[in-house]
Amino acid sequence: MLVKQPDIWRRFDLACVDFKTWKHFTDGSNSHIYKAKCAPSVLSLSHSTASHSGGEGARRALQPGLKVIIKALKDSELQNPIALKEFDSERELLASIRHANILQFLGSGVDLCDGLKKASGDSPQSSKPSSSERGVYRGNSMQSMLQGRAKIYPRPFLVLERLNGGSLALLLSQHQQKNTRLPPLRALQICQQLVLAVDYLHNHFHRDAVLIHRDIKPDNIGFDDQGAFLLSNVTILLYLLCSLLMV
Repeated sequence: MLVKQPDIWRRFDLACVDFKTWKHFTDGSNSHIYKAKCAPSVLSLSHSTASHSGGEGARRALQPGLKVIIKALKDSELQNPIALKEFDSERELLASIRHANILQFLGSGVDLCDGLKKASGDSPQSSKPSSSERGVYRGNSMQSMLQGRAKIYPRPFLVLERLNGGSLALLLSQHQQKNTRLPPLRALQICQQLVLAVDYLHNHFHRDAVLIHRDIKPDNIGFDDQGAFLLSNVTILLYLLCSLLMV
């Protein structure tokens, strides 16, 4: 029997089987964090956006082989309506952020607990859903496949861009080991891009709201394959209405 959940699942259109080579590498307060790659079955979803800096915030469509980060809700939170609502609010917030210097939100999905546990094991490709199960994963009627099964709690997950160019912390550590310094021009470029990202969150995300990152540090400043700056760990953003700040 499927345990009834809110209608938020209609906004989660991916499944864990759309990703392969899962590797757990850390945990958040309410979630497990995985590294993975998009499988051939992944949907070609594109969230094209425009950045505050005036250029096109080229959010990449999910495509086979693309390396991603996946944040999935923990087992202990699957029956917690508050945790589910917060997770959906986080999804909506991340999907609304549109800036070239901020880590990209690529999509979201919902899966059955047992499906994700199988997919996150040593052989994720061994977990193959039936056609009826894929219908469930795609947001169709979940009741059609759950006759005679035990209680199942859908598990939501978020898909984020994965940075392959290392972090500022790693870059600074490499310079320290070589007893060298970050070139002044490169340091200025990083500071300029950081200011643009923070200015967007504080002043341009919404006319009636402010986003506060709360954890800007070298570990949360990363680079893509081309060395472009990206502010990461945006899942801890604090959302404040300007009307509350003026009280």
